[in-house]
Amino acid sequence: MATSNRELIELLRGMLYDRGPQANGEIAAKAARAVAEHDIDAAGSTVVTLSRHELNAVLAGLRLLQGMPFSHLPLGVQDVYTEDGDTLPLDEDGIDNLCERLNGGEG
Repeated sequence: MATSNRELIELLRGMLYDRGPQANGEIAAKAARAVAEHDIDAAGSTVVTLSRHELNAVLAGLRLLQGMPFSHLPLGVQDVYTEDGDTLPLDEDGIDNLCERLNGGEG
């Protein structure tokens, strides 16, 4: 069962608004499977283990994003970066904080 983070959020919203016990049980089971599948923690963050090489690639990509105006990014990259326009891109400080967190700092 491939479930995106967006689908997981919808499942959890369903738990809040659908009060039927059977429906809630089914939704809770689906949400639990999705959380286990995606290794999502209680705060809704995705937990990923990266090698040092992979981390360096992610940090380099973030720094490239930071130094380039959003409008200059290829459309596919814009879509991924903003979840198809559902979120705003990080500002310069947001990218700095994320890079610090990825490097083991407070951020």
